[in-house]
Amino acid sequence: MDVVAPSWDSSFGIRAFTTTRDGWSNSGPLGAQSLDSSLTDGGDATERIHHSTIGSLPHLPRWLRQVHGTRTVNATDIKSSFDTEADAVYTSVPDQVCGILTADCLPIVICDERATEVAAVHAGWRGLLHGVVESSIKKFSTPAAHLIAWIGPGIGRDAYRVDPTFRRRFLFANEAFHSAFHYHNGQWHADLYAIAERRLRLLGVENVTSYDGCTFNETDRFYSYRRDGATGRMATLVWIDSGT
Repeated sequence: MDVVAPSWDSSFGIRAFTTTRDGWSNSGPLGAQSLDSSLTDGGDATERIHHSTIGSLPHLPRWLRQVHGTRTVNATDIKSSFDTEADAVYTSVPDQVCGILTADCLPIVICDERATEVAAVHAGWRGLLHGVVESSIKKFSTPAAHLIAWIGPGIGRDAYRVDPTFRRRFLFANEAFHSAFHYHNGQWHADLYAIAERRLRLLGVENVTSYDGCTFNETDRFYSYRRDGATGRMATLVWIDSGT
């Protein structure tokens, strides 16, 4: 299975990756819906992740019912996958796998330098505007200056056209987002990567890296809701590796 992962040293103690189209479906955007349905119904998609070529996960992921909100929950409080409405999941328990699904929204993985805390964040524009990153950071006992963040594959600036009202919402929230917008050929473009990074840095997270690409434009590698409409999802998973 093809995955995208942060460039962390293998001995660091945190395992994280985002899946691609490879392994879910080879029958086009509509067929790719099988990822959503099999996850929700407890079907074989979770088993594909669990027994993928990157090695078995220590446990099946804890999934959320994502609603483009700002709530972050503790993975230990999730009793049944897809029943808990939230857009970020946190844990300090080794080998407890946190999972989110995206298809243009940004997946953000946050952890501490000592590899004792992790969170997976589903960050679309609504979540970035209203505070899903802030909600996630508050779960950590580690000060923000000692956290590490990786922003995984999402829609890129050139493909993400927005209207002036969209831009004004972010500038009203903080003028620091000004540089995340670009005007080209009579159209505003938003850089979600830049917005997410600015959010993280404003909160004190200094170690931030991002995937260099675009789900919309990388047709053969990623699903994109904006490009295809009905489509599948990529899974982003993170856990503290106990080494056992």
